[in-house]
Amino acid sequence: MFKKSLLTILAVLFINLTSAGPARAGVAQDADRARKARETIAKVGTGPAARVEVRLKDGTKLKGHVVESSEDGFTVADDSGKTIRVAYPDVEKVKAVKPKSARKKFDEKGLIGLSLIGGIFLLAFAVASGTK
Repeated sequence: MFKKSLLTILAVLFINLTSAGPARAGVAQDADRARKARETIAKVGTGPAARVEVRLKDGTKLKGHVVESSEDGFTVADDSGKTIRVAYPDVEKVKAVKPKSARKKFDEKGLIGLSLIGGIFLLAFAVASGTK
């Protein structure tokens, strides 16, 4: 009887030790995500130019600009003006987004490719019209 009780207690303790490690790793990972979110928001700043995309742990996605930030969270306003308060521990990922006016419509490689295609069409047209 004593051996069965002792084996049961040891088995329960062993299971507890093996499952406690991953749980602590999850807590550390959550703290790291909250720290990264806090750093990103601090880097982006506040105001209409401080545009962000936020993915929360519950799967919700927010797009807008940071209205204010504090030690425990920040507020995001979407394009319609609706504000949402977000706590750092609720954040899965924060990404800074450049304002639309700062984005390039075409990059240099795209313009070079477009110019080459236009030149080929002009050359083909010139050759075709000269052979008649």
